[in-house]
Amino acid sequence: MSHQDWKQVTFEKYKPPPKKPTISINKVDKEEIGCIKRVGTTLGKQIQQARLQKKMSQAQLANLINIKKQLMQQYENGKGKYDPNILQKLRKTLGVKLSK
Repeated sequence: MSHQDWKQVTFEKYKPPPKKPTISINKVDKEEIGCIKRVGTTLGKQIQQARLQKKMSQAQLANLINIKKQLMQQYENGKGKYDPNILQKLRKTLGVKLSK
């Protein structure tokens, strides 16, 4: 069998690749948590007052601007994540100027 140019094959036990370190969401640095800009209570109160003047519920307003009711609640409580697009929709829908 000298006319065949086969290479010798050796089998080894499978070794899984080394594990990459994973970062748990619960172990986020406090600095990173502070980076998320929130709406604030004063802006939340302004949104709530404007909504009540229009005699709308949170669910109705959320439906008009295409967001979830829970997110509307967060905005009125001052805990919602600052999003200029949502604030612009709120300004147009409520017809008021919202200040920070």
